[in-house]
Amino acid sequence: GELVAVNTTSNSQRYSGLSWPDYAGFRDSAKTVTGLVAYQAASFGLSTTRDQLPQLIYGMLVSGNFFSALGVPPALGRDFRPEEDSPLAAGNPAVIVSYGFWKERLGGDAQVLGRRLRLNGYEFTILGVAPDSFKGMDLYLQPALYIPVHTAALAMPNEPANLLDDRGNRWLSVVGRLTPGASVPAAQSEFQAIAARLAQAYPKTDENRSALVGLETRVRFERQSLDGILAMMLVGIAALVLVIACANLANLLLARGVARTREIAIRLAIGAGRTRLIRQLLTESLVLAGLGGALGLFVAYWAIRALALIKLPTDMPIVLGVRLDERVLLFSLAATIVTAILFGLLPAVRASRTDVILSLRGATVAAPKGSRWISLRDALVVGQVSVALAVLSAAGLLIHSFLASQKLDTGFRTDGLLMMSFDPTLVRMDRAQGKSFYRQLISRVRALGGVDGVTLTRHVPLGFSGTYTGVVVDGYELAKDRENVQVETDTIGPEYFRTLGVAMVRGRAFDERDAEGSQKTVIVNETMARQFWPHSDALGARIRFGNRTGAEAVVAGIARDAK
Repeated sequence: GELVAVNTTSNSQRYSGLSWPDYAGFRDSAKTVTGLVAYQAASFGLSTTRDQLPQLIYGMLVSGNFFSALGVPPALGRDFRPEEDSPLAAGNPAVIVSYGFWKERLGGDAQVLGRRLRLNGYEFTILGVAPDSFKGMDLYLQPALYIPVHTAALAMPNEPANLLDDRGNRWLSVVGRLTPGASVPAAQSEFQAIAARLAQAYPKTDENRSALVGLETRVRFERQSLDGILAMMLVGIAALVLVIACANLANLLLARGVARTREIAIRLAIGAGRTRLIRQLLTESLVLAGLGGALGLFVAYWAIRALALIKLPTDMPIVLGVRLDERVLLFSLAATIVTAILFGLLPAVRASRTDVILSLRGATVAAPKGSRWISLRDALVVGQVSVALAVLSAAGLLIHSFLASQKLDTGFRTDGLLMMSFDPTLVRMDRAQGKSFYRQLISRVRALGGVDGVTLTRHVPLGFSGTYTGVVVDGYELAKDRENVQVETDTIGPEYFRTLGVAMVRGRAFDERDAEGSQKTVIVNETMARQFWPHSDALGARIRFGNRTGAEAVVAGIARDAK
């Protein structure tokens, strides 16, 4: 609740990360935030011996104050020291491992501290083990290792040498904890002032950039609005199911009260006060609600354990970071008490107003037609059925959408399509060696029997990753406050469209004419062609990357839209 997300912002991009120099500038100047933390997900090559083929493993590059600022003390060992995230850190690189990695890969050895892990050819000393309750900064991707940012050159050898000096490379996510008494608006004002000073000092990279500070949970919802909408929909459906169950229970309690009319009349006749009787009946409702709440927690506990055992068909360390904690228990207790009072009080009051004389004489206990209590029972039935129909309709639409998605025209062939991913940096290949590796790979795979086509791509369709690039289209008028427009981009190899079965509408696909050193070319899809060239031909049009003075490319082809 005290954590705020810190982003930079510009006219062309509302949310952007921070470069390391800008992060350091904010960290050293900010007074409204303590423990400003920087982090970024990364992949490493892990091997136990010099000759072993590295295994791909996911982790995080973090600032040295990562665990202390987040209030996460290691379960074993110690936290990073200042010198272990400094320019001197490369001489003795350190790592903190996750609890799961320690248990699964290191056998839960209590003597693991001081041991070495070989990452991308360099040995890192294990300082500590993160607690089991800490799953990283993302609910889905659980990192195995935490490495200080200043050892990024060792952990990711093919990254630019000036990664920590380049102010234009905004690759870090940043969060901070508000100091006692500080507010989000105060932090926003302070960070804007710091950003203005940085823009004045470094106009080449920071001009027209400001800072955006907001509660971390709110920023997460804004940046991933679809996830937030889906989460609220699930909460809403759960609330409706609760209302259905409570309405049903209230009606059962009303009916039970009618059946117990003679018993209640006897209690009243021998001196029980109405208030005491209401308390007794309300206590019975609380017992029923308590049993229901306990059963719900029991089902939830085992359902979550069952979900955690599902092994997703991917090598990525994806986990569902959902667990029962004290907040869930407190919410369940509050929901149990509130529902018991709301839906148990009316039946209890109704039962306490029994006509003692008529009931003891054995007169009919049914209320007269048109009675407001009959109206209440009717309203509960109508409301229960109405809400149930709404929930069933939503569930039916969800199933229909799921079935429809199985028949969706993705725009590319999905049958017989195999995907493999490689990372030559894990065996410390440089850029030239990596290019040679991929050329040989394509040649050998193409020669295999049964292979119809082979290609390369940075991002697979409907995959986990994507890249947005700012472009300026010649002839397309930008809004006055924007220097470019953001479009989703991919980097692909020859035969990409033929291999995936994506039709070229006009123009050509990439071929030998697009070799290194030749005129840069791009291929756009139908939607982009319609949007940016509504009254002219997209073929042969020119675009620039970044801004109006950026690298120029020519549109060589228009491909059919694909998901």
